[in-house]
Amino acid sequence: VDFSWVRINLVCKHWRHVALRTPRIWNHILIEGRSQCITDLLPRSGQLPLQLAQMTPYANLPIGVWKVLAQNIARCESIELESDGLSLLPHWQELGDTDAPFLHSLHVTSQRQPSMDLGDSSVFAQSHWPRLNTLVCLDDPASFVQATVRPTLTTLEIGFLDPMMTFD
Repeated sequence: VDFSWVRINLVCKHWRHVALRTPRIWNHILIEGRSQCITDLLPRSGQLPLQLAQMTPYANLPIGVWKVLAQNIARCESIELESDGLSLLPHWQELGDTDAPFLHSLHVTSQRQPSMDLGDSSVFAQSHWPRLNTLVCLDDPASFVQATVRPTLTTLEIGFLDPMMTFD
């Protein structure tokens, strides 16, 4: 996600004023390790659908970030998550109600160890994502892929970052 456009805030006071009141600029949110940054951006995005991209390994995200995500999951159009090899399941369960009626794109890269098991992935199968049409799963176990597949999918990409890795 390219955030070089943020420099528009530095041009002059008027441009900053306009930018801070233009929701379309703020609905692409880069999730990093500080929940304060996310809570500052969310009001600026108005009620527009959100595009979330997470760069900090989600196992390292503070609980405050997960709470903010849980409160806004229903507004998400796209979510991009990357793990450092730990299971997504316990963190996704922390989100609670993961109904996301506007979610159309989910991209999950787990970089898991070949022997790692996702565990009970029914939480993904029970999530209500009626518009999900793009699912990208890289290095994810077959149980995750099976639980997230929806009849609305038009694009499904399954791959491995490690060419020696296969489905368990």
